[in-house]
Amino acid sequence: MSEQQWVGIDVCQQYLDVYVRPLGNLFQVTNNEVGISKLVQTLKNIEPKLIVLEATGGMEIDAVIKLTEAKLSVAVINPRQARDFAKATGTLAKTDAIDAQLLAHFADAIRPQVRPISDESSRQLEDLVTRRRQISDMITAEKNRRRGKTNSIQADIDEHIEWLEKRLKEIESQIKSAIAINEDWQQKMKLLTSVPGVGEVVAVTLISSLPELGTISHKSISYLVGVAPLNRDSGKFRGKRKIWGGRATIRCVLYRTHLRSLSVTISILKTLSH
Repeated sequence: MSEQQWVGIDVCQQYLDVYVRPLGNLFQVTNNEVGISKLVQTLKNIEPKLIVLEATGGMEIDAVIKLTEAKLSVAVINPRQARDFAKATGTLAKTDAIDAQLLAHFADAIRPQVRPISDESSRQLEDLVTRRRQISDMITAEKNRRRGKTNSIQADIDEHIEWLEKRLKEIESQIKSAIAINEDWQQKMKLLTSVPGVGEVVAVTLISSLPELGTISHKSISYLVGVAPLNRDSGKFRGKRKIWGGRATIRCVLYRTHLRSLSVTISILKTLSH
């Protein structure tokens, strides 16, 4: 086709609603192997300039992987970007079909950057790191629940904490094994942990959740993480610079490990960004 096509895909657990702009084609496939295969074949025939989906907590992953493997350009955007774009265009109604149309319009008007998708081993490492964080949070929650309870309830909570701590050690062992068999990750671990205040938890989180490290500048990395101070100026007014947005998971880990100084944080990001 001589005219460029732009595709928006609204993702839910059961279905993928797809809109092709400017053709106006709207169709739906199931969000499973059969439906995604049909989607890939259809879009390969169309050869769109760009396909845009929202990040939906992992429900979009299978479709993104298959579309990327088919050599199609795919961009996964933050849902906040889609909401802000809807407000800017005066789109107040919300249905799956409207959202798909909106995402296709977003692809055409904004043309977000296509980022390479992580390989399977990187996704597995990220899943392990995420699971480690979830178990650690559950242990903290159980310890908080223990306070002020009767002996029988405390014993029950202690038993659960013991089981969680055992699982935490098993997950950490799997993470270490994954790092050990990947030479690139080993080098990054060694480099990151050489920075004062950076332990294994921070280093592994950066490796798994910030694959762009070492491929773009430290300023761009700082914006991705959300630790770059953003201007708030208008006319003669000079507002206080604040950090905002970015990848909350990484900022949370940096905060928990007391790396709260912006200069320290940025020095960590610079380590792998030269």
